[in-house]
Amino acid sequence: MLNKCRATAAAAALAICLAVPLSMPAGAACYFGECGASVSTSAAPAVQPSRVSLAPPAASVKLGHAFATHGSWSAMELQGSTLIMDQFTDGARLAIVAYHSGSISLMLSHPDWHFKEGQEFNVKADIDGHVFSGSGTAGKEDVVELENVEKGFLQALYKGSKAKIMIDDNVFEITSLPDAALTIDDVMTYLKSASL
Repeated sequence: MLNKCRATAAAAALAICLAVPLSMPAGAACYFGECGASVSTSAAPAVQPSRVSLAPPAASVKLGHAFATHGSWSAMELQGSTLIMDQFTDGARLAIVAYHSGSISLMLSHPDWHFKEGQEFNVKADIDGHVFSGSGTAGKEDVVELENVEKGFLQALYKGSKAKIMIDDNVFEITSLPDAALTIDDVMTYLKSASL
């Protein structure tokens, strides 16, 4: 089971990022949360989420096993972090990582990637017309991490219906953000119960 202080830090980081209303206009350009003016894209219609499972009490969660699943999104507890992950049909993965230290990162991976550790990449995301840009770093040959993701990006992801995330020439198209929000809600329930 999670250490109560660490669960509280992860829950607080997610709650702080998601509780504040998204206050940027469609078409705003942001560095994963720091906004300015940009060219807008059309917003997508809302997608209906699919409810698949609820988070069980924290005491019953095993490390490395999914404790919440909604559509292609799942959540699991790992040593030192909680992952909220989307698995794509080609083996690619996108994960929101809530570290028990309180920081939040975004990780993207693809089985065909062969990067050098430390290699840097330009990253751009369009979430329902909200544009974000920044940089990520390869941690392993098939993983790119964007550390300390800003709350504006997480809010847009949580409240959005679809997103496109680009790392150089690689594109992740996510059409199931409402399922991500349901999974995040279950993670919050789990982390709150773990911190009691």
